[in-house]
Amino acid sequence: MAELGGGGDSGGGKHGKARAKKSSNRVDMTPMVDLAFLLLTFFVLTTTFRTPQIMEITVPAKKEKDDPIKPTKFPGAITVYLAEKNKIYWIKGELPKDVPPTLTPTSYGKDGIRKVFLDNNKKLNDEIKAIEKDALAGKVPMDSVSPRTNRLKGASMKESNGQYGLLVVIKADDKSSYKNLVDMFDEINITNVANYALVPLTPLDKQALEGLK
Repeated sequence: MAELGGGGDSGGGKHGKARAKKSSNRVDMTPMVDLAFLLLTFFVLTTTFRTPQIMEITVPAKKEKDDPIKPTKFPGAITVYLAEKNKIYWIKGELPKDVPPTLTPTSYGKDGIRKVFLDNNKKLNDEIKAIEKDALAGKVPMDSVSPRTNRLKGASMKESNGQYGLLVVIKADDKSSYKNLVDMFDEINITNVANYALVPLTPLDKQALEGLK
């Protein structure tokens, strides 16, 4: 490394004359490099990086080979259609089997599909809000909110006369964007939808969407 030190010849020349010493203008940068690495290491170890954002998705349990398939009817089912240009439509109840369904247009956000979910999932949302209120008041542990909420969602969708949880069926057109699907999952989580499924469009669904263009 370069050093800061004296330079030049202090001895006499040919004629015995003394020469003045010249200072070297070279600076030793080793301490500066060490300091830079120490600071870099300090900030890497102490900085909190961006927390990864995850989306919780519930998938069905693995089906055994010989288990029979038992179809379940959901009286409160809502089918949502994601179309091109950020358009969204919905229909409630069982879909017709021989004619294209009559779709209702809506939008993303609190005044659109979110309001549709909340209006059709009021009882379950009220029960979940009661659990969250008890947790904030210190009546139940905060870490018990998520397990109790999940159990409540599962109980709300049992095959019984007391079934009240909402089922959302999502059908995305090929021209819809990935962002539309992510936004839909966000609305499902916000409104505490008990169950949801992503299924392909049928020929009748495609006819219905074509008629709305």
